[in-house]
Amino acid sequence: MEDIKKTNKHKRSNGEGSVYKNKTGGYTGAISYKDETGKRKRKTFDCKTKKEVLAKMAEFKNQNYGKHYISSKQNITVKEWLDIWFNEYSINSIKLSTRVTYESYMKNHINPAIGNIKLVDLRGDIVQSFYNEKMRNGNLRREGGMKPKTIKNIHNMLHKAFEQAVKNDILIKNPLDAVVLSQVEKKEVKVLTVEEQRRLLKAVSSERLGIAVFIALATGMRIGEITGLQNSDIDLDKKKISVKYSLNRLKSYNPDAENKTELVLGSAKTKYSIRRLDISKELMEKIIEYKKIVESEKEFFGAEYSDRGFFICNEIGSPIEPRYYQKWFKEFLKRVGIEGVGFHSLRHTFSTRALEAKVSMKTVSEILGHSSISITMDLYSHVLEDQAREDMQVISTKFLTVDKDE
Repeated sequence: MEDIKKTNKHKRSNGEGSVYKNKTGGYTGAISYKDETGKRKRKTFDCKTKKEVLAKMAEFKNQNYGKHYISSKQNITVKEWLDIWFNEYSINSIKLSTRVTYESYMKNHINPAIGNIKLVDLRGDIVQSFYNEKMRNGNLRREGGMKPKTIKNIHNMLHKAFEQAVKNDILIKNPLDAVVLSQVEKKEVKVLTVEEQRRLLKAVSSERLGIAVFIALATGMRIGEITGLQNSDIDLDKKKISVKYSLNRLKSYNPDAENKTELVLGSAKTKYSIRRLDISKELMEKIIEYKKIVESEKEFFGAEYSDRGFFICNEIGSPIEPRYYQKWFKEFLKRVGIEGVGFHSLRHTFSTRALEAKVSMKTVSEILGHSSISITMDLYSHVLEDQAREDMQVISTKFLTVDKDE
């Protein structure tokens, strides 16, 4: 029979210390700690009463642990540590788009406010005040505060950075553990009605760029994933679309580049975003139709045509960046009289229609490329509530209806 490992629920954490009765009849308290060089040491306290020992231990911990810092790098600032963490630990494990976002957070928000504070002096209440101020006046584009979701993103980045400092024995504990974040309000999911969806599909059928709308409503793919599709990602024989990449305009790190930004074909949003999706019969027809249009353009433009390998492209083969497509789509919606939605609404519309058709939440989550089913459930809980209400009525009508005697 396999042994079951037992754990002591009351085991003291490192640095908490212990108190015991000594041979003289008094009490001894002991604390293990690291000095400024990182060397582990032990400090003992002898007193007549247990209360006195605990007071001595608390005083020692306040004096030596209160600053969190245990490294010999006593003068390093928050900014200096973030630079080390970003360039040595983070940069090789994040996407380019995340890299750009982190740099923006550090340059525009973190460093100006708390960057010059020594890491030894950083406390949770300082970070809390920083977040609170951003809530009031953190919007750089207009008056007002920063959104709680953005503050949460900054917090997650900082927490990772300081957690690495804990692992490196630079910090005893993460000062951000004491911070309380504002609750992030759930965004209202914009979804096309069935009538709007039908009207949109009919109107967009005659548009050259309408293929992206069909793909979004048939698969729930994001705009960057759709515009980043390569011809090799679409397998008509197996009726599969491989979602591997995402096309985005990002900051250029090429010093010789003429523009500050560049189109980047990077990996999909997360490892869960890389997936293979089925091509329905209706979508297959639209893809074949679109391919014929592209082939005729290749023939017409001849040497001027540059095949870059992108499935969705302009008349001479160049990719169409998401920002341009979203602008086109917004103007197109105005022409057909549909308001209050954007291209991302097509992804939500696909998910809603799938759940309304009783497709399982797990399947929808996998199709969307979410990292967990809880994300999908949180986004589309309203659909489940509506569906549950309808199902309850069906049950009631079918099994609780009593025929009245005439």
